[in-house]
Amino acid sequence: MSDIHDVIGILKSLRSLVGAEPGLSPFIPAADAVLRQAEAISRGELDVPLFKATDSVPMGRNVPSIPTEELARALRVTFDELPSIDDGGDPQLARAYATLLRNAHVSILHAIFKQYPEILPKG
Repeated sequence: MSDIHDVIGILKSLRSLVGAEPGLSPFIPAADAVLRQAEAISRGELDVPLFKATDSVPMGRNVPSIPTEELARALRVTFDELPSIDDGGDPQLARAYATLLRNAHVSILHAIFKQYPEILPKG
């Protein structure tokens, strides 16, 4: 994984995107939560909790709707910038980052996969 501060910058861009687009405002709790988790990781807090259905962050089948394909693409492009997990580093840091990525997936990316699968890269 690259520097956690790069991740924070990307997640701040995500937060700006969902805050600036009224149609994406239901994603603000998720964007805020993953940003807080990245900031916690940067402070050395490596016990990142999983989002649960009982949390205030809509997730899984309850993710909000993305009103347009254009906004779904903008979300996806932002997430495409996130680095992958580097397995050559600190295993605790890698687990914390993996949890953060999982939380981003169940609370935001799942909406793209579910609602606009045609915009996902084909492998």
